[in-house]
Amino acid sequence: MNKDRNIFKHGRPVQKPDYNLSEPESLHTANKNKKELTPQNVLNRHRSERLIRLVTNSLGLRMRIDNIDELEVFCNIYEGKKYICSLHKTWDSPVFHIQDEIKINRRDGSFKERFRKIHEICSLHQVVMLFPPVKSYPDLEAVLQMGICEYGFNDDVLEWALVVFEKCRKKIKAFLRSK
Repeated sequence: MNKDRNIFKHGRPVQKPDYNLSEPESLHTANKNKKELTPQNVLNRHRSERLIRLVTNSLGLRMRIDNIDELEVFCNIYEGKKYICSLHKTWDSPVFHIQDEIKINRRDGSFKERFRKIHEICSLHQVVMLFPPVKSYPDLEAVLQMGICEYGFNDDVLEWALVVFEKCRKKIKAFLRSK
């Protein structure tokens, strides 16, 4: 087995920790994996938050930002009081991600067919299905995600992406309710 194997956190590779280290060395290794907030990183976070705020305000939407060290920016987007989706951007990535979670019942006898149909709906709408490493039973938790390059991130592109994403999510939820 390869000792230098990477694990993934928020879609980004993270060096697998060596659990055989002494405690002070383990703490030092853990701090190296955490993103250091340099002045440039703070500036990037501020720039991304400002861009999202300008674009969402121009669409009549509002947002709530949560600062998470592993992500450059993370926010929930609302239309009035109605939650629409979350939007995040990882460090050193030029892509904003729109995302939401769904649950698929594993106990259903037609689970495989339902899963294939959901995958087909996602593919038709350019939406990716991700599966976090959290074990949930009896439901399978999936994250629906769509990417927007930061260089093309504007109100027209975000509006189009939200319409397509919402259409995909509604089709999936209607399909899950129908069976």
